[in-house]
Amino acid sequence: MGLIIWIGALVIPWLMVIVANRYRTCKLAFAWIGFISIWIAGSIAAVGIYEIVRDQTVFMTNIHAVFLNPLFLGSGAYVGMYVLYLSIRPLIENKMSS
Repeated sequence: MGLIIWIGALVIPWLMVIVANRYRTCKLAFAWIGFISIWIAGSIAAVGIYEIVRDQTVFMTNIHAVFLNPLFLGSGAYVGMYVLYLSIRPLIENKMSS
């Protein structure tokens, strides 16, 4: 499973760059999905921390329960891929312009 995650982290951002260069509207879609994913992940983390502080159950196991939320995992995974995509895109654009 770890190998699949590593390969996905290498392949998916490159595919995003290829798709964004071929279809310009995808660049905007990737940005919107990134914004929404950051908002979802941040909101879930904030609510989780608020509930722990409110209930005064500040244990490491309680905060790690946030990581079991599939919505948090999915949005966090997209944010990771999107950040890698944003890192690769300028490299490709600079190479294409020269």
